[in-house]
This record gives sequence, structure tokens and C-alpha cells, in this order.
Amino acid sequence: MENLLDTLKIDVHIAKHSICGKWWNFDSNDPFTRIYYIDSGEGLMFVNKKKIRLLAGHLYIVPAYSRLKTIGGKDFGQYWVHFSAKIFSTIELFKILSPVLDVKLKSPGEVEKIFKRLLFVSKNKDLKSRFEADAIVRYLLSFFIPKAVPDGYGKKIEKLVKFTDVLKYIEENLMNQISVEELSSKAGLNPVYFSNSFSKTFGLSPVKYVNSQRIEKAKISLAASDKRLDEIADETGFADPFYFSKLFKKYTGNSPSEYRKKVRYEIS
Repeated sequence: MENLLDTLKIDVHIAKHSICGKWWNFDSNDPFTRIYYIDSGEGLMFVNKKKIRLLAGHLYIVPAYSRLKTIGGKDFGQYWVHFSAKIFSTIELFKILSPVLDVKLKSPGEVEKIFKRLLFVSKNKDLKSRFEADAIVRYLLSFFIPKAVPDGYGKKIEKLVKFTDVLKYIEENLMNQISVEELSSKAGLNPVYFSNSFSKTFGLSPVKYVNSQRIEKAKISLAASDKRLDEIADETGFADPFYFSKLFKKYTGNSPSEYRKKVRYEIS
């Protein structure tokens, strides 16, 4: 567990307070993790089809890539943050750990103060503010992390560690063309053996995995920036914006423009 924590990288995308009502009604499956703190009223959501009531004084987490469905209703207030939490720079934390999704707080007032501070520092991009935002999100995460090392943890880490250089190379070169031969060379393996081993570990071929990472990076840019679609296509390795839009819709069910409108509506 110590090695996992040593490599954990937090990237805070956005933090806000919202009054949610009938409009808070959407389905999503996003590449970032959400934490909610409910400060008033009650709400309802489903995480991977599990029904979760949102109650005042509780803290909730929705891990990255979870299927989230929210149900709009009566007004309730929530503090929330979207962020990435990765180990070995590239692997989502909750691919390894299964968090508790709902925590009843002993001192909700303390967490509310911390969330207010997060809202303030996350607006700034200076080094001090980024350090503080990172520390706050780590503290919030601590409520959800299991005390005991989960069964199979060691084997999961062992399988993933074999590919850390490959995953890091993919993340750092998404704007470029990436071949299976390049990736197998990074792993020190024969291309055919590499492809089979990679597919068995991640459930996707290397080519499909690279494309999925391009799309996930594009989703974050669409949600968190005002960059033009051709800029986002270029920085995620798509020379042709039309092909980018076509593949994006294939993966997400929405065009890039539709996805941006949908996400902006969710966080408004």
C-alpha cells in the first residue's frame, strides 16, 4: 500500500457549490472522480446501478469511469469536486481499490470548512494553491479508502507495474502517432506477445486502449476548457477533426459539441 501512496498523483479539475433540483438529471461515465458533500436537503443517485440516497452531513464518492445516473427532485445543496487520482502517473486509483461510497461524517462542519477552502484555492493556479488543493483532496479521499489491503491487491499491482513505462509513454505522446511496435519496444517484448499480454491485463488491445485514452483526454479538455474542437483534436493525436468527432461519438454516444454542452449543464 505504501508504494501505491508514494506514486499517487492528484489533478483537481473543478470545485464548486451548487443548489441542485429538477435540473440535476443526467447519465454519465466520465474519466474523473467526483466527491460530493451534501450540506442541505436530500438527493438521489445511482452509481453502477446501486441506489444511493444523498443526505445532509454525508460525504460521497463516484470513482472515475463509474456509470452515474442522477435523479432531479427537490432542491438540495452540495459541495463537489472533480479530479483525477492516478498511481504510477497513469493508472486510476480505483482500478486497484474499491472505496466505500457513502460516509456519514462525525464532524460535518469541519468538512464543510475544508470544502469552502478548496473552492477558494482551486480557482488559483499558483504553486501554493495547487499544493493546498492537492492536500485537501487527499484528505477527502482518506474518508473512502479501506483500512485493510484488499484481496488480490498485490497481484493487481504486479500485473500493472509491468506496463507502467508503456502507459506513461502513451500518456506523454497522445498528440503523436503511436505504434504497437513502439509500445512493445518500451515493454521489451515481442509485438505479438506484448499485444496479447496487454489485452489480457487491460481488456483492450493496445490500439483500442490508445484511442480510449485520446477520447478520455478530449473529454477532460471539453469539460474544463474553452479550446476549439480542432485544437483538442490536434492535442489528442487526431490530424483530422472530422475523424476525431466521428470516433468521439462512437465512444461516448455524443458529438464533442454535444458532450461539452451536456457537461457544462451538469456543472452550471
